[in-house]
Amino acid sequence: MTCFHSFPSQHNYRVKNWDDRSNYTELGNSHLDLTPRRPKCPYGNRDAVNLRTIVVSSSEGTILRLYLYNTETEEPVVTDTLPLNESNFKVTVDGPEYFSVKINRRNETTLLFNTSLGPKIACDDYWELALQFPEDAALFGLGALRLTSKPKVLYNSGQRLGANPFIMILDPGGEAHGILFNNRGPMEFQLLENSNILSVKSRSTVMWDISVFAGPDPAKVMEQYTSIDGLRPILPPEWALGVHICRDTGRENGNLVADGAFYFLHNAMIPYESDCLQEGLYALEFSNSANMTNITQEFQKTGRKLLLSLPPHVSSTKFSAHIHVVFEDKIYISL
Repeated sequence: MTCFHSFPSQHNYRVKNWDDRSNYTELGNSHLDLTPRRPKCPYGNRDAVNLRTIVVSSSEGTILRLYLYNTETEEPVVTDTLPLNESNFKVTVDGPEYFSVKINRRNETTLLFNTSLGPKIACDDYWELALQFPEDAALFGLGALRLTSKPKVLYNSGQRLGANPFIMILDPGGEAHGILFNNRGPMEFQLLENSNILSVKSRSTVMWDISVFAGPDPAKVMEQYTSIDGLRPILPPEWALGVHICRDTGRENGNLVADGAFYFLHNAMIPYESDCLQEGLYALEFSNSANMTNITQEFQKTGRKLLLSLPPHVSSTKFSAHIHVVFEDKIYISL
C-alpha cells in the first residue's frame, strides 16, 4: 500500500508559541511547543500527541542534535552545549501554521536537510517524518552501500541496541555530512523514487532524536560519528589482517604443521600469518610436549602465530590422560 500526502501535508504541526517572526534560529536558547493540525493520526484512529522541539549543538560545534519529543512521555537531557550562532550550523524554523526545520552549514548555502516536504506524524505508537537532502546527493548507510527506493527496516531494543540507523550524504560538490537516528524500536527507511526525500517511519512512543554531523568530508563525518559514545573503532593488529591457515585433518598427520606445511610455505616465501591447531590435528591426549614446544618456537622465530581452535567443552570421561592446552610460548597441562 502506498500513502500519498498533500503538499504541504495536512498531517503537520502548528507552532503554539511563535513570536511573529518569519523564522526562528535560536532554538538552543529556547524551545517551540507544537500542536497537531489534525487531532487524529491517519492509522488506527489514534490521537496525535503534542510535541516540543529543541535544537542544540555539541561543545565543539560540529554535531547538532534535533529533538522532537512528547513532553508527557520523556524529556531529553541536554548538557555540554554551544550556542547555535557559534556552531557550524544555521538552523531555520518555519511556521507558525506549518512547522518545519531547515539546517544548513553556517556561512554556506549548502542544504544539509529540510523537513518541509512531507508529513510529521506522532501518535501513541507510530511516528513519521520526511527529510529532504541536497538535489542529486548520494545517500549511503543503513547496512547498504547506497540507498535505493527499496524500503529498509532496522530493529532496535529499548536501549537502541541491534542497529545504528546512520546515513552519510555526499552532495554533488563533494562535501559530506551524516545523520544518526537515535530512536528506539523498529524503523523503516525509504528513499522516494526519483527524489532526494527520505521517508522515515518509527514505532517509537517517545521522540525523534536526530544527530547531524557537519563533516565536511567523509573522514570528518566518521570521526564525529564515532565520537558521540566515546567508542572509536580501531584496526586489529597487522598480523590479524593477513593470510591464515586452518586445516581439518586426521590425527595420524600429527607432524603436518612442523614437518610439512610450515616449512614448505616458509621456504617458498609464501606470506601467511598464523596456523590454526584443531582438535582433529592432534589428539587431546597427546603427550609429545617436546614436539609441540619446537613448533611454537619455530613460529615465534618467524613472527607467526599458532592459534588454538577447540570447543569450550571437553568430555571428562572420554580421556583418562592429561589434556594439553597450547599457547604461543609454552604448554599448560591440566588434569
